[in-house]
Amino acid sequence: MSERYKKKTPHFGIPVAWYDDRIHPETEMRKYTIIENMLIAGVQGLTEVVFDDGNYILEADGEEFVVRLLAGGTCPSAKGVVDGCYFHAPTEIRWEGLKPNSLWYLYLRATPELPHQNWAVRCAISQQPLGKGALLLASVDLREEIPVVNTNPDGKVYSADVARHSSDTSSPHGRVLEQDELAIRTRLRLLEGSSVQVGDVDLPLDVFASMAADVAGRRVVRMDMESAGPLGTIVKAPNKVFSVQVQRRVTGEFTGTLGEVGIGYFGEDDKVDSEDEFAIYNTGDEGIPVRALVICG
Repeated sequence: MSERYKKKTPHFGIPVAWYDDRIHPETEMRKYTIIENMLIAGVQGLTEVVFDDGNYILEADGEEFVVRLLAGGTCPSAKGVVDGCYFHAPTEIRWEGLKPNSLWYLYLRATPELPHQNWAVRCAISQQPLGKGALLLASVDLREEIPVVNTNPDGKVYSADVARHSSDTSSPHGRVLEQDELAIRTRLRLLEGSSVQVGDVDLPLDVFASMAADVAGRRVVRMDMESAGPLGTIVKAPNKVFSVQVQRRVTGEFTGTLGEVGIGYFGEDDKVDSEDEFAIYNTGDEGIPVRALVICG
């Protein structure tokens, strides 16, 4: 960021136009983009975010290696938020002591002076991902014959990604989400027409439900009926109901609208009196053939 203005804010060092200064639109835009991104990061609960980083250079240093991060063009060596504080790193920062035959993660950490001096960050290296208080910038793989610097490792968060995440209400994590573990706190909802991919095979919902029920020691019961509209209908299953999926059946001429389907479970729906019952509601027409796939046991 340009610092052609005479004044800077005391904590974050953001340039401020002062008396007799000429307004620089590009500086104003960068300044307010930083402020906006910090607000977004704060709302998202993020304390480690990268705004920009420069050019990474990997060099041999005797039997070890060093990575230099250099400012390039209008981009500083690095700027962002670490441990909740904005930083604007010096022109060059260095990670030293990288031993061969290892995978290294390159971090920046805050120093006690950072809230008052926006350049006051220090380098840190680790062979394991670090937690809160450390901003990941890159990783270096020295396990192969040709060393490789990865400038976008898993866990590195750019402010632009945060902005896209907060503004995308349909797919905030992108169209494909890769996660080591997915913990469902309440319920996994699979919409009509969706499928579950296991390996390279797409499984229809009823097939997947049968497989999941077998693993859990339960069974899937197929129950055919007709829709009853918004007033709903109570259905009795052979055993305790754990989950229900409802699909429309086509038995002849394709007429009428099923609309959105809702399921009422015991303990949540006042109309359902026992654990082996559930209620089916739909916002469309009555009398439309439907099939319920009930996981029970």
